[in-house]
Amino acid sequence: MEPEKTLASGFTLLEVLVTVFLLALFTSVVSISLMHSDYIARLASISSLMSHVDNILRHQARLTGRPATLRIGTREGTFTVISEKEEVLCTMIPHGIALREIRVLGIDGLPKDFVSIECSPEGLTPSYSVCLGDRDGKAKCFLFAGLTGQWTESNEHERHTQLFERLERPHSR
Repeated sequence: MEPEKTLASGFTLLEVLVTVFLLALFTSVVSISLMHSDYIARLASISSLMSHVDNILRHQARLTGRPATLRIGTREGTFTVISEKEEVLCTMIPHGIALREIRVLGIDGLPKDFVSIECSPEGLTPSYSVCLGDRDGKAKCFLFAGLTGQWTESNEHERHTQLFERLERPHSR
């Protein structure tokens, strides 16, 4: 009697390689998708942060009946609301985002280390803009109207600059 030949069960090397390749492909697609959603979430948090800081500045001035100051640290990316020489709020922009530009209506040549925006006891500030950017060059710009406290945001730095320059025209000498 001759021994019977049995076939070994299992996967061939080619099947294993194709499976590993497909898993790697799906993993990269999912990670890219998650990175994009993380970026979207970060932008939403920045919008909320900027609105919150401006609202607290105006509210604190109205509440105390005294001027308040928004101090923006340009190197550290900090936003500090100061009322009656005390810090009311101090926060930082999220990691991976940097301050690109800060402009205040009626003020030329802003200091390099920090910018101070004064808020009257009535909650009025000069109009100002803050432009933030990430490592990829994407911008998120905010324009705050001083008298009304309303604000707008834009993902286009050029459009944002044009809006602010339009505000400056009546004030230019």
